[in-house]
Amino acid sequence: MNTFGARFEYRKDLYNKSKELRKEQTIAERVFWRSVLKTHPFNQYTWNRQKPIHQFIADFYCSKQKIVIEIDGEIHKYSTDYDNARTRYLNELGLTVLRYTNDQVLHCIEKVRADLLTYLHPESSPAPSLGKKGN
Repeated sequence: MNTFGARFEYRKDLYNKSKELRKEQTIAERVFWRSVLKTHPFNQYTWNRQKPIHQFIADFYCSKQKIVIEIDGEIHKYSTDYDNARTRYLNELGLTVLRYTNDQVLHCIEKVRADLLTYLHPESSPAPSLGKKGN
């Protein structure tokens, strides 16, 4: 296993896979990256795309806030057991997992932004939660 960037080790074969996934982002991942994480106030944090963490690759990761953000496509409707087990594993590492669906990102981006802002700065935003959280 390698340790790279943040403190988490990962399987060496995931490094090249994560590079491929960064090049082949889904439309929803691309929108989330450009319309949320690369804009103020979210751009004050360092975010990694397709970050290997142990045996998983997180869609987005912020080491400072210990947050994993997953953008769930149609396939996730059929993999809830796997997703739940993965979330529990990441929670055991001390990470919080936030999940948004492709539909939320593509059609309700302002609500997604508000939800993430509420999580990052709970004292400044009383907005209701949109994303499913693990932790």
